[in-house]
Amino acid sequence: LPGYTVKEGVRSAAFIKIVICTFIYNLFNMAMIVHLVPILGSVGLTRNASVWVFSLLGFSMSAGNIAGGLLTDRVPAKLLAACLIALPALSCLLLLEPTGSVLQRAIAVNIFGLAFGAQAPASIYVATRYLGLRNFGTLFGFIMSAVAVPTSIAPLLAGLLYDWTGSYVAFLTIGIPLTLTAALVLASLGRYPDFETTHSDRVIAA
Repeated sequence: LPGYTVKEGVRSAAFIKIVICTFIYNLFNMAMIVHLVPILGSVGLTRNASVWVFSLLGFSMSAGNIAGGLLTDRVPAKLLAACLIALPALSCLLLLEPTGSVLQRAIAVNIFGLAFGAQAPASIYVATRYLGLRNFGTLFGFIMSAVAVPTSIAPLLAGLLYDWTGSYVAFLTIGIPLTLTAALVLASLGRYPDFETTHSDRVIAA
């Protein structure tokens, strides 16, 4: 199959950018999921309302998975993935706005859920196009470490930030530039590599 060798892949600019992007946006995503119920409570919802709104996350993430797969087949994957990674910034803005509206909080959570669910199929497709399929399993395994590390440390960091500041305002405020930065990193990827040509050259040389 055409694509990078492992050595070529880990040295490529595309691989480095994908790893950086994945690490950054998962710092926010993983902390958001773990702390979402207390975040909703801190912005004025009762415990029961917070749990009810949180329960909607499963439906929106499932819908996002399906929508992400459908859209990836129809629009440029790099731009789609960048937009989905940036979308949770809107959730942060809605949660930061002072209001007692349960509906607004539910909209914010569902925007995050849709974006989070759709990020996976779009991001995987982007990785296949920039790294190729020759050693995709190995290269994507390295990329997944950029998910595993934030999963371990992001909830702790968000908790420490809450303890230091006494609220989730700082976390939600930081989440805006964090997600936008990750989106810009992904959007900076260039054209897809022409692995077919590279593969043919290797065969001829051999």
